[in-house]
Amino acid sequence: DRKLLDEGLSSAANIASDSDGDEWLDGGIWERSIGTLGDLKQRILELLSKAVNKETIDQMRPYRKKNNWLTSDALDGGSELSAELSGVLSELSLLLSSLSRVLPYSAFVRISRGLGEELDTFLVERVACAHKFNIQAGMQFCRDIDALSRIMSSSAAPAAFKAPSQRYLPKARECGKILSCVVDSTASQPACADSGFGSGSGSKISLSLEEWGPTVMNTAADERETALVLNKLGIKHISVKQVRQLVNNRSDFAQSTPPSSE
Repeated sequence: DRKLLDEGLSSAANIASDSDGDEWLDGGIWERSIGTLGDLKQRILELLSKAVNKETIDQMRPYRKKNNWLTSDALDGGSELSAELSGVLSELSLLLSSLSRVLPYSAFVRISRGLGEELDTFLVERVACAHKFNIQAGMQFCRDIDALSRIMSSSAAPAAFKAPSQRYLPKARECGKILSCVVDSTASQPACADSGFGSGSGSKISLSLEEWGPTVMNTAADERETALVLNKLGIKHISVKQVRQLVNNRSDFAQSTPPSSE
């Protein structure tokens, strides 16, 4: 896979060496082969995208297998990232920087967008919905997602088109909001409560789990009512089933939450 990725980067560099767009397909003898060359370009980009996605997800394996969410340093109110993520961040930054240098902007956007979607789905299905969390572990997850988002944002080519990091990994961000939501509105915030997504608009859920959890967890409730509650909470990208799984994964709320029938 690494060989395929290196070959893809080399091919992309050759394609883009004389142009920042698709002008390499225009003019002269190439006009009779535009369709063939266009198909070749798309094939190269598809292979490169698959290689980039697989390389990144493979590097995320230790993070997927992280099983100390409830016993990690996050319980002490630390502000550090998960140790399993440290190597991934530097590799991801290097990979995206390399892609941004050799690819035309439109091709880079296509590949980085595909990587973001792949990574977002992985973080939701293989991490957030697959492990037990309490509020401190939820804040740890928030910090990790924020770090990954900053890498995705800072590596975007050209600077004028960079999007705020909050726009990256939207599904994983919503998972973090649920996993770090306070259980009781009267309970004090943990020491690490300000170390996640920051204090921007929509960065936290204003209601406690005890206030909105029972409605969402009630499978007999009207679907429109459930949708309205989630919309009010700012949960728009993940499914109701995933929300219920995340609430069930809250070890500090499980005792007061009736089990879902799903």
